[in-house]
Amino acid sequence: MHENETTGLAGPAGRMAGQQEFFPDAQPLSPRLRRLVAHLRKDSAGLSARMLATLRSTIPEYGSLGSALAQDVFRAGVTNAELWYDSLLVGGRPHEDNLRWIGRFSQRRHAQALSLSALLQAYRTGTRVYMDAMLAQVREHPTLRDEMLFSVSPFLLYYSDLMSRTVSDAYLTEHSRELLWKEQLQARLSAAVFNPTDPGAFEDAARALGIATDHPHVALALRLDCAPSPTTDHALPEQILEALVATAPADTAPVARSLHHGHWLAWLPLVAGEPADTRERRLGERARRLLRDFPEAQAVGRGLPGAGPAGWRTSAEQAMEAIDLGRRLRHKGEASFRYSDFALDTLMRQSSEMSGLCGEMIACIAAEPHLLETLEAYFEHRQNHKATAAALGIHRNTLLHRLAHIEAALGGSFDDMGWLSRIYLALRQRRLSRGAPPPLH
Repeated sequence: MHENETTGLAGPAGRMAGQQEFFPDAQPLSPRLRRLVAHLRKDSAGLSARMLATLRSTIPEYGSLGSALAQDVFRAGVTNAELWYDSLLVGGRPHEDNLRWIGRFSQRRHAQALSLSALLQAYRTGTRVYMDAMLAQVREHPTLRDEMLFSVSPFLLYYSDLMSRTVSDAYLTEHSRELLWKEQLQARLSAAVFNPTDPGAFEDAARALGIATDHPHVALALRLDCAPSPTTDHALPEQILEALVATAPADTAPVARSLHHGHWLAWLPLVAGEPADTRERRLGERARRLLRDFPEAQAVGRGLPGAGPAGWRTSAEQAMEAIDLGRRLRHKGEASFRYSDFALDTLMRQSSEMSGLCGEMIACIAAEPHLLETLEAYFEHRQNHKATAAALGIHRNTLLHRLAHIEAALGGSFDDMGWLSRIYLALRQRRLSRGAPPPLH
């Protein structure tokens, strides 16, 4: 609030007159009480100072105000004190111009990130300070005490309700306007990531949202059973966002989100200096929590860190691809996947030479389904003979015989880690080359 916003307010004689709405059943103040109210109004600055001190000692958000903002609150307190006493003198609400000023003041507090609950508490506290000042003056005067009880107290309830509605309406209107503005920026940011046409669009939208474009971010993709429309259904995406924010410190909360090809996407900033393994554990836990909390989610994938529009797009594509790769290569029932686990598979699949080599490595047993099934089960159960035999429903000696047959056919040894790794990668490539992935549920 600039100083001219307070000094430009209407005075009691003029602005309290036109468009006046009087409090129902209001009784005119007695001459003695009117003199008292007029006297207190002259000390509005002193009352505002007392009000500010009370706010700073009782409301944490006001206790941390800087000096400039505290002075702003003080000036507003002077005006609010004058409005309260002026309204009391005439037995009605402030002029519409003054109520609009209160609305603008509330909107400024929203822009300064002051919560609505703190703002409403401040108005209640200020009114109580002004009321206490009156009570202190009439305490020893029974007649004035009765007038305070039966005339001023009902008006106080009316006035407090009016202020609460005025403040809340203006604050929430500004909040809705800001949410709409941010949604529009999020849409522009998403368009700049997936459909870049304007070279500066990503930077402009990110800067308006307070996002550091050169800082690496990780994409998280949630595949949904029934993808909501980005224009009609906001409930599920907002619920997912709220859940993700609730589990994150401020510096790791998602800075942007999008709906893209049946996925809910979010980009999360990397924490400076955080080891990669710590980051992966943290993100993995948040992904698993989302799967627990939202049965509409089929699976969740995480990409690699990237910066700028190209880096964000690549990370998002990796997160979505991680789900497809995980469905083909991981154990049935798993639903949380990270692209880093499949990066080597992707690189091999992109090379025709490597794909051909992998096919040749297992070609001689591909015609014998029981051997191929045995090899896949062997890797799936981490080379544990007992578990593999049980999964296949065969005797352990039968398993050993099959493994020896595979070694002879492929010309290698399961004791040779290099050969074992190549066979493992070749099997994964074979699984990736099959048709559609199995269902997640």
